[in-house]
Amino acid sequence: MPPDTLKIPSDAPTVKEIKTAIKHLKSNKTSGLDNLPIEMFKSHPHTVGTILEPLLKRVWASGQIPSEWKQGLIIKLPKKRELSAATGGE
Repeated sequence: MPPDTLKIPSDAPTVKEIKTAIKHLKSNKTSGLDNLPIEMFKSHPHTVGTILEPLLKRVWASGQIPSEWKQGLIIKLPKKRELSAATGGE
């Protein structure tokens, strides 16, 4: 194998890999459309990884990402200065 060839795994993620990904999530972020806080995942990474692994294997094997996973919600939060200008305050 040439030295510049990368060994990139092409298998479904393992529980260990899921746990590692969970540990790298940023804390204190707003929940998504599922209303599940990041802290819940981070407090029990092995349990969450064990629960998610079969689901991720099925998605990986099918090659189809559920449409719900493609949705997001963006809410514009005004900066303090913009908020006071909008309400007539200083």
